[in-house]
Amino acid sequence: MIKSPWLKHYTKNVPTTINYPQIPLHAFLKNTVARNPYYIAYTFNEADTSYLELNEKVNKFALILQQAGVKKGDRVALILVNSPTHVIAFFAIMKLGAIAVNISVGIQGEELSKCLNNSGAKAVVTLDLFAQNIYSVIKDTDVKMVFLHSVFGLEKKIALESGVPLPQIFLEIVASVESAQEPSVEVSHEDVAVLQYTSGSTGMPKAATLTHFNIVASVFQSDSWMGQRGAGNAAVMCVIPFFHVFGMTACLLMAVLKGYRMILLPRIDLMDILSLMKMLDKYKPISFPAVPSLWSAIMSMPPEDARTKFSSIRVAVSGGAPLAPAVNEKFEEI
Repeated sequence: MIKSPWLKHYTKNVPTTINYPQIPLHAFLKNTVARNPYYIAYTFNEADTSYLELNEKVNKFALILQQAGVKKGDRVALILVNSPTHVIAFFAIMKLGAIAVNISVGIQGEELSKCLNNSGAKAVVTLDLFAQNIYSVIKDTDVKMVFLHSVFGLEKKIALESGVPLPQIFLEIVASVESAQEPSVEVSHEDVAVLQYTSGSTGMPKAATLTHFNIVASVFQSDSWMGQRGAGNAAVMCVIPFFHVFGMTACLLMAVLKGYRMILLPRIDLMDILSLMKMLDKYKPISFPAVPSLWSAIMSMPPEDARTKFSSIRVAVSGGAPLAPAVNEKFEEI
């Protein structure tokens, strides 16, 4: 543990006991919609979507999955960057009692085939950018459905072999549903919610089995540590990918639990720090979870610039890899 003058300040505010509600993950969304339906759920490409609108889209996609044969316990693979599609698909899967299979967008070929087979994925939700990766291995898997968010229309350029499922265009099918009720599926806090694939740094990626209660507990622990109350519809910078457990808990689920506004960033290159700084200026986020490499790049800015850009941040989190003490020291100095 890095010794820090902040540590004593934070630990004195952490409760010694935490009350963990025995609820499924989609209760986060249900409760926030009930409390603050018109809070902004996410901002993507400068367009805002309220929690009420998000819940309507989630129910529509849940109905689509249900009509396609997805039922409780079925596995649906998410191979997505941070986007509205990921948020909608994740909560639709949770509402059906199905299991989200989080797979990195960088996995392809034999490794992807093994992940899909090992997880027993029945369906895949992805972008047209990664469609070729899916269709190059799909005949060797049990995947029966492919839902594509079409960004560039690349699905039209794929030569589909006979016998493979045709891609269904995500936005088109969601728009085709006029309205949908809340799914009437009983989901227990003890049910499996996510198969979380590891990075594969010591061999092939392996799926960690996480129940709804596992993840609920993790989010409530993080919330207790962060100690933020009364922040309303504050913004969270969602740079780290939701397909990683860090991004899923610290950004996606924490935001929905608290009713925060997710600023969805599909990708930030270390060379693209300027655009990130502009977004910090514009949205004044309360929370910024990031990986050490991104923190290191940010800490290379002139201290006065960094101080100004981060003036709104109350929760600065590093995860996913060890944080170099020098970066931590620079952050505290700034």
